[in-house]
Amino acid sequence: MKKTIIAASIAAVVAAPAAFADVSISGKVLAEIEDGKFETDHSTIMLKGSEDMGNGMSASFVYEGKLSFDANSGGELTHGSKQKAVMIGNGDVTVAAGFLYGPTKALYGFSKTAIGEDTVADNSKFLLDGSEASADGVAVMANVGPGKLTVAMVEGADETLGASKLYGYTASLGSVNVGLAYQDFEGDDNNTTSVAANTKVGDITLGGIYQTREGGDKAYNVAASTTMGANTIAASYGNTDNFADSTAGIGTNGEMKGWSAKVTHAMSKQTSVFVALQDTDQAGRTGDMHSSFGVQHNF
Repeated sequence: MKKTIIAASIAAVVAAPAAFADVSISGKVLAEIEDGKFETDHSTIMLKGSEDMGNGMSASFVYEGKLSFDANSGGELTHGSKQKAVMIGNGDVTVAAGFLYGPTKALYGFSKTAIGEDTVADNSKFLLDGSEASADGVAVMANVGPGKLTVAMVEGADETLGASKLYGYTASLGSVNVGLAYQDFEGDDNNTTSVAANTKVGDITLGGIYQTREGGDKAYNVAASTTMGANTIAASYGNTDNFADSTAGIGTNGEMKGWSAKVTHAMSKQTSVFVALQDTDQAGRTGDMHSSFGVQHNF
């Protein structure tokens, strides 16, 4: 549950302008045992603020970071490739500038289920390498037809704005949510197209994403989840032929496929415990089973 707080009190911590009269803080603290090792670096914090500028215009900002609470980290706040941006708009068109998520990040979040990306069972592993990339840039978001169109120019490897261009569209068509993204990366054969969808059938949520890259790479992930009382059960299966894992000596264009499963039990509205499993079959390394269990508190 987000807790609205007085802007003046948080400004001293995050240097938010006093003009943002509505500032909120939210996030999660996640502690888990991942493959026998204690992990806390999936905890996050998000600050948001907004201002009514009049004449239908508003300004807002978002700051998201990763928190770590283990003994070696000292509880520091890190960048963690999380979004940080300021936005101005009128409800129909919004301009954002800062460290922005790529369109595939939005599509993946749009289509994923309760597997999430905060445990060893993270099914974003099955996306094409680099397709979730975030970068500094400028984006325009506009309501077009039944959905929202996003066009962004972001920095390339040489930090030149506009070296990479990102396009995304998401819409709700009845009970089905759909999305399409195209990422025009620097370099040859790197442009990526992603299509995603999700829907709810009875008590079951179904979602999936499919990707192709001009160089011939492909990836997909399908998932389903259902909630029964205080318990949520989720499962997914994915495959990518552009997986990179430096620790395993696997470069890009390595194939990986596998399944994930997660069971979450809600102890209260904000606190839950979970257990997750993932079995992957990678090029050069097969039959890897990973496990994690832990507790998560949302605030």
